[in-house]
Amino acid sequence: MKIHLKQVPAQGLHLDGDEDCPIHDLEAEGICCAGPLHYNIEVGIAGGALWARGSLSQPVELRCVSCLENFVHYIQVPAFAVHTELYGPETVDLTPFIREDLFAQPASASTLRDRWQSGLRGETIEGC
Repeated sequence: MKIHLKQVPAQGLHLDGDEDCPIHDLEAEGICCAGPLHYNIEVGIAGGALWARGSLSQPVELRCVSCLENFVHYIQVPAFAVHTELYGPETVDLTPFIREDLFAQPASASTLRDRWQSGLRGETIEGC
């Protein structure tokens, strides 16, 4: 996700939408993107740096370690935050920061049984 600095007004900018999944390279590990990344963030420029804060949600397809069925799990980042120095006049790419925060979220509900017991219902989808 690239932020065009000249499009960020002095009071900041609210961004809410979907973007291509930034973690495609995990397919070899059995983790597949199951949809686009959803973001809801505020961005601004202050003191020669770009700041961003908000939330991220990325659906991924996982395989149950118990029954080996595929299910969809949502990686939630409720407190995404970035502060990075500006080195150029045009754009800042937030993708590396987004990937890092998605990877940093602890795995939970690794089996379908865990999901059913905790009241989470995931969709089963075919293939990676």
